[in-house]
Amino acid sequence: MVKVKLWYLKVDYQLRLGQLVCIWTTMISSAETSKSVSIKIQNAPCTIDIFPERDSSCYFMLRADENDGTFSKTPFGYSRDKQLPGLMTLAGFVEGGHDTPTAKADGRNVCGPAPQSLPPRAHSMQTVTTKRGEVVDVVNVMIFDDTRDAILALYGRVAASAAYWKPSHTILLLSNPGFRSDKKPTLTLNSNTYADVDPCMEEAEWLRAFAQRLTTREVVNVPFPEGGMLEQDRL
Repeated sequence: MVKVKLWYLKVDYQLRLGQLVCIWTTMISSAETSKSVSIKIQNAPCTIDIFPERDSSCYFMLRADENDGTFSKTPFGYSRDKQLPGLMTLAGFVEGGHDTPTAKADGRNVCGPAPQSLPPRAHSMQTVTTKRGEVVDVVNVMIFDDTRDAILALYGRVAASAAYWKPSHTILLLSNPGFRSDKKPTLTLNSNTYADVDPCMEEAEWLRAFAQRLTTREVVNVPFPEGGMLEQDRL
């Protein structure tokens, strides 16, 4: 796992969570010695610093159209023969789990946009002013699993990612999310958060099936029997 610092002037890469990218670079440096790294990231010992518009030896490419939905979707450290380390339910995380050493070091939650939430669009975004005085976009997405629901607050560029998520279908694996207790428990993304979108793992498949069952209306009409007679009529 590496940290990539992408510099740009005129090219707007339109990045969003869960995208597949290709990177060409001539140098990978240690995060401990790199002068360009202002934020330390856990489990990312190396950093890549590129400026494609000025350095022809490096390149950055989005490969959204070439991903069939499964390529490079396995979470870091996941194996089908054992549970993902640090995995906990939303209820476990909200009700004290977020404050344990395990959660702070390797806490992970499998969740998804709630059935009653709609994919946020550009017009549903709000703007807030950060402590640094910067005005950024923010989108609050209702997320849930089989234990409870919560809010996922997306700030800045990642806020646009929610427009591509489908309620009761998109599944998120949030590793080391931030947490604050507002009127409703709220998860946030910080420099140490990893967000896997539709990860290839059994827990994600189970939760997607669970979410879709909640939105599927059962048929209440009894099918008319063959022969035109109900069982009680024969009696």
